[in-house]
Amino acid sequence: MAIQKPCILRCGILYIQLAELCQIVMEKQVSFADDVMCITDHYAVLGKYTARMLENFLAV
Repeated sequence: MAIQKPCILRCGILYIQLAELCQIVMEKQVSFADDVMCITDHYAVLGKYTARMLENFLAV
């Protein structure tokens, strides 16, 4: 399986998107909503309300 989105090589460091890495290498499920990403080991769909709650809970 190949990475679908482009990687960036900058100053000798390879940058790979986290979602791609989790889906392909770690075989995790990834869901997005309102700039929040949920990574789990089972199927899940992140809703907008839950994304807002997570964002508020994790805000520093």
